[in-house]
Amino acid sequence: MTDCRYLVYRNAVQDWAHCFHRDLFPYGAPYDPFLLASHLGVSVDEIELKGVDGYVESFGDDYRVFLSSRTSIVRRRFTLSHELAHVIFMRTAKKGGIKDSYLVRYRRNGLPTSDFQDEREERLCNAFAEEFLLPTEVLRQRNFSSDLRPCHILGVANEFRVSMHAAAVKFSRLFRQYSVVSSLWSLKTPWPVAAWWAGAGSWFRKQWLVKSDTTIFEELAKICLLERRELTEIWAARGKRKFDIKICIAPTNSKQYAIAVLSPFKPPRRLPTQCVEQRTPLQLDLFGSLPPGSRTS
Repeated sequence: MTDCRYLVYRNAVQDWAHCFHRDLFPYGAPYDPFLLASHLGVSVDEIELKGVDGYVESFGDDYRVFLSSRTSIVRRRFTLSHELAHVIFMRTAKKGGIKDSYLVRYRRNGLPTSDFQDEREERLCNAFAEEFLLPTEVLRQRNFSSDLRPCHILGVANEFRVSMHAAAVKFSRLFRQYSVVSSLWSLKTPWPVAAWWAGAGSWFRKQWLVKSDTTIFEELAKICLLERRELTEIWAARGKRKFDIKICIAPTNSKQYAIAVLSPFKPPRRLPTQCVEQRTPLQLDLFGSLPPGSRTS
């Protein structure tokens, strides 16, 4: 379960992302982490790395991020955004901006920042990268509904220059209460297999899919890739699945992958109006650029 203090820190790092959007990207997406690195005075080197996508090193008050040249550009963009969040945390800690011991990395005074990783900080850096590259409020303004289609995921991934998986995960979180699930199917193997699922917890396989459904998925993936067209089916309730579900599957830009979206077959639902809630401010001031006062969400 996510604890309350994590949520406070998550709100803070998302505020950082929003401030950078406001100050550096007046024309909107795509949001360039390489420009952000330059703004923060962080050097970026793309080199041959094995086993890791990237890391950050500190040299006194200077920081340098190393990215694996082996990964795709969308992966490098996410990795750089993640590492820049580490830089922000390290600079904040040096300025005394982290007042408590919630983050393990800063629990003991004088502990070198590179000694070990803090799992909570890793999650926060991922939260920053996700919000920086793919802002929640921007997607809310697009008026998407729970009747999501593969083209929506592909379009957002292309526009914001993120991976299909990152876009699918974002949509699954936005529409969590409506149980929107997506998956990528690969034909690189003798028969189609799911490369990943987004929004599908353990409940999904127990309540939504029966064994024969997987076989049908494989056939749909082969057909849509062979014919290069989107397919839509309605599956009737059966077994533990007490409701009908809508399946929409379409080819991606690659000839070897198809992306599918599943959702309960119900009238489309729009995202609810975001509630405004006053929060206690978290003092993680870096450059005097963060607005004072409580965050609204």
